[in-house]
Amino acid sequence: MLALGTDPFRGESRITGPLAEWNRRGWIDATYMTIGVDAPPGFTVEAHAYVVTSGSYALPQPVIDSSRAANRRLVHDFVDAPWLLAEGHPGRLGVPDAGWRAYANQCDLITVPTPALADAVRALGVRTTVVVIDDAPDPAVWRARPRRAPRALLRVGWAGLPATHSEELAFLEPIVQATSSTVEWRFFGDAPPSLIAEARAQRRFQARVEPSLFPAVLAQGDLDLLVVPRAGTPFEAVKNAAIVRQAALLGYAVVASDRPTFASYPIDRLPDDSARWIETIAAYAAEPARARRAGEALAAAIDARAAFERAATLTFAAWIGRAP
Repeated sequence: MLALGTDPFRGESRITGPLAEWNRRGWIDATYMTIGVDAPPGFTVEAHAYVVTSGSYALPQPVIDSSRAANRRLVHDFVDAPWLLAEGHPGRLGVPDAGWRAYANQCDLITVPTPALADAVRALGVRTTVVVIDDAPDPAVWRARPRRAPRALLRVGWAGLPATHSEELAFLEPIVQATSSTVEWRFFGDAPPSLIAEARAQRRFQARVEPSLFPAVLAQGDLDLLVVPRAGTPFEAVKNAAIVRQAALLGYAVVASDRPTFASYPIDRLPDDSARWIETIAAYAAEPARARRAGEALAAAIDARAAFERAATLTFAAWIGRAP
């Protein structure tokens, strides 16, 4: 019987998506989430592999030793690199130290979503092999669809986690102010500090929700256009383009910063010039059908099912240590 254990902290789509596909295909018999690597009380199957998803959390040495004694594979998966945020940033946490490096160098493998993040992990002094497996959203989870309700104004949205996107929101603030009379803004997870009270009052703000609810919430936003500003910081440089692929599944057009991670997508990529962003959003507002066409083109350019199946297969091989 093949089982996989994971910690219960930060798995989100990096864990739940692949596991759902493995279960659908019959590749795995059981999974469990627990602190440490041993199966919880009453769970009779011990994991063949254990995946740590909690950022720079390090398993204690006795836990590593017991896992080795049980011939259990240890894998550490990163979603992003909060240690690369600027000193004093509210989202900066878990800076890997010598103890974490000692743990990481005892792992069988480390997995990350981007080559840039792989380089950032190796720069910590990690000798363990680092494998890049990009996120790919599960189309079965992203099955909700926007209503495409008639409206007077173009609806533009931004989505992100609280505390980690202050640079993006600061960049957006004057853009939102300049376009607020010609488009309707929606915010998911956070909003520029000076605008959040008004967005709440107008019911145009959605606080962070559980990851499993996010696809439906973003679909209910019924957007025409999703903006993805990406600060030119080390933290943002290692992130992937998952939000663009999610937008594609919903048929949303995307305007994003001109960063290498977005280069392969048919979206508007703009420099860090607020005037250009204002101009582009105004052009969409003047011709709403353009947003519909751009969203359809983005969706057509991405074979979401094939990408997800490939990611699930690669993840299985990396975490379990063999082909399905």
